[in-house]
Amino acid sequence: MKTFTSTPNVFGRFFALQILTAALAFSARAGVVLDLNYGPVSGLTVSALTNFVDYPNNPVSATALTSGLREPVDFGNTYGAWTRGFIEAPQDGQYTFWIASDDDGQFFLSTDENPANRVLVCHNAGYVGDQSYNDKPTQKSALITLQKGRKYYFEMLHKEENGGDHCTIAWTLPDSTFMTPIPSRSLWPYPVDYSSPYPPLAKAPLILTDYLGTPVDNLPATVSVEENRPVDMIVTVDATQPAYVQWYSNNVAIAGANLASYNIASAALGLNGATYLMVVTNSMGSNAVATTLTVNTDTTAPTLVDALNLGNPGGVIVVIFS
Repeated sequence: MKTFTSTPNVFGRFFALQILTAALAFSARAGVVLDLNYGPVSGLTVSALTNFVDYPNNPVSATALTSGLREPVDFGNTYGAWTRGFIEAPQDGQYTFWIASDDDGQFFLSTDENPANRVLVCHNAGYVGDQSYNDKPTQKSALITLQKGRKYYFEMLHKEENGGDHCTIAWTLPDSTFMTPIPSRSLWPYPVDYSSPYPPLAKAPLILTDYLGTPVDNLPATVSVEENRPVDMIVTVDATQPAYVQWYSNNVAIAGANLASYNIASAALGLNGATYLMVVTNSMGSNAVATTLTVNTDTTAPTLVDALNLGNPGGVIVVIFS
């Protein structure tokens, strides 16, 4: 898709184009976390879950969350849920976290990969609407400084009594981008045995194609893209933390490419045939996966798809072509 902006406002043109380009470039997903469910257990509060005789060692079911840090909506009644894993920070700087739940919900974040260092950063008592983050002051965290590429242990606790139910965590990035939910591409699973009750299990890095039978994003042997289009190379990894990622292009380390996903904003024809390698390492070992990039010539003439009036004083209009 090609995007052009018609306006005398140069900054407005650039800003609108950047928004649309970012939306295209980061459409793919990677990552997964495990949501454990307990019950039946009555009560509205998270303490009803944490004081439950079967918590945490006897969950009744488990759900692989592959669409971000968000539980299934209207999952059931008189249950509690516990989700844990690691957040991979995509930028250096200060983050804000938000929670919305029905009924009570709590979100804990560690200062590093160690669960012992987790602290409550935001919570909701009672219920609010689905992804409604501004009803109560406690739903918003203070500013929290994170380091790009580092993994931070988290826990999301949720208690539901009756009626509708949901629990979602959102964040505001250092560049002021607000995202709900926290996307799966920024999540790593907490390493456990894959059979109930899912006890912790130390692991060398595993490159996943599925998680408990649920398909997850992985890197194929060949990635094809039309020239000047964005491309995501995404890998889902299960590993004891700390784990470190490095991407290579034609065997040369790419500076700053230390996330589980690597994005090329616009694939030039000159990248055709380039090889990309992702290596992940922890104290127990390492693993790697590679792909070859195929960049195809764009031979299709653009056609008008839409024209958007952004409704701002600068008169910015975005014209979208196929």
